[in-house]
Amino acid sequence: MCKCLTIAAAVLTGMAAFFPASAPQAQPGPHPVVAALQIPNREAWLAACAHTFLQALESDDPLIQLFSIPGAVAMEIMVEIAPDGFVEDLSVRETSGRPSLDAAALRALSQVRQVPPFSPDMPPQNIQMQLPIGAQVS
Repeated sequence: MCKCLTIAAAVLTGMAAFFPASAPQAQPGPHPVVAALQIPNREAWLAACAHTFLQALESDDPLIQLFSIPGAVAMEIMVEIAPDGFVEDLSVRETSGRPSLDAAALRALSQVRQVPPFSPDMPPQNIQMQLPIGAQVS
């Protein structure tokens, strides 16, 4: 069974950030509380987004089963996000080498329709966020 599914880092306009376990929590999918979250800065916003996307991946049982195939798995998903927090587009930037796993990851992540709105220090136009996803299966 996959014990360590992670979103290792997100890269936004050249900035890499690692996400602590204490990241602000937001629920996958459209949720009225998400739009009301006040995120103070870009680093906190990245942490909240990573937490939200990781929850979506971990809540998808068929995806977890695919990640449970022995060996290390790595892939990268590109997410386009609007300033209001709505997810505009998802695509595989770097394949895992397993088409069924790529499709399952996109399906799970597509359940996240909104993340918190941009923090005040972020640009007022859509951004692209890279989500490196990895799992080490023993």
